[in-house]
Amino acid sequence: MINELKTLAGVNYNIDSYRAGGWCLQPFNVFKPYFEKYGIKYDFSALRGSSLQGKNIFYDYTNIPAKSIYKFSDAVVNQDKNGGFTEFVITSVNVSKTKHLLNKFLNKYLWYTKNTSFGDGYSAVDSETTVINSAQKLKKQTKDKTEMASIELLTLFTLSVYKETLDENDFMHFISHPKMISKHNLDMLEGFLKYAGKNYNVNTDYIKMLD
Repeated sequence: MINELKTLAGVNYNIDSYRAGGWCLQPFNVFKPYFEKYGIKYDFSALRGSSLQGKNIFYDYTNIPAKSIYKFSDAVVNQDKNGGFTEFVITSVNVSKTKHLLNKFLNKYLWYTKNTSFGDGYSAVDSETTVINSAQKLKKQTKDKTEMASIELLTLFTLSVYKETLDENDFMHFISHPKMISKHNLDMLEGFLKYAGKNYNVNTDYIKMLD
């Protein structure tokens, strides 16, 4: 499989990282032999505070370590300082109910003006759509809602939240689905990246983040 991926992508470097489809990296003992066989050392699947129990899909990241980057060995939810694998946790952001309400009006306006996603917004299988919706809006018993940091969720009203999250953290990990991204999302991403570049020394190389 690794060789096929290299051929399809036309890459000449080692593939050492993985992101589980549908966030499903559990139970890890199913994945571990293949990680070891193919030299996969870094994973980008865990979404803090998220869980889903479906017919064919399961994940539970409600009790992962508090760190954004940590090592693990036999289970992604358990930190092991001597583990052979490294987890890069997907960032969660807190969005107020007011901003969620404003986003609903914004999305209706964008739909009316045909500023919609580049794809049809739906996955090939309904189960994946369920997983995406679950991960986008994590349940939290506060006045705010927690959701994954994602380009398709980055809007005029959440841009300030993303900037505040960046100000408060030295690490942000986005996860996005191209079929769900619109021009509006990309415009907001451009604004976010300009802010980040102006105010911080930005590093996008995950290997350097391990130092």
